[in-house]
Amino acid sequence: MLWWLREFKCLKGGPGDCYVLQYVGKTTRPFRKRLSEHLGCVARRDCSSAVAKHLIECHNSALCVHAQTIDRVVSGVRKGDLDLPLLRKEAMWIYRLGTVSPNGLNREWELNCFIDH
Repeated sequence: MLWWLREFKCLKGGPGDCYVLQYVGKTTRPFRKRLSEHLGCVARRDCSSAVAKHLIECHNSALCVHAQTIDRVVSGVRKGDLDLPLLRKEAMWIYRLGTVSPNGLNREWELNCFIDH
C-alpha cells in the first residue's frame, strides 16, 4: 500500500508564507499502524522519520497533517514479493507529486527498482 501525507499551513518559509508539504511512503503493514509509528516518533521527539523531524522542528510537535491512501499493489494468487512493485509505485508517486526535499518531505527516491536484475 502507498500512502500520501499532506501537511497544511507550514510556515517553513517565513511569516506569511504558506506551503503544503507532502510525503509519499510505502508499507506492507496496515496504513493506520504505519502512520501511528510516524506520529509516535513525534511524541517521543525522535527525528529519525522525515515527517517527525519536520513536525518537531517546524511545528513544535503539532500534529497538523492529513493522510490518505493513494494507491495499492494487489498480490496475485501466488502472493510473491510485493517490495519491487511497491518501490516502483512509490517512485512514480514521488515524481508525480514532486515530494522530494526541498519541495516535499521525501529525503530521496529510489530509481534502481526500474532496472532489471
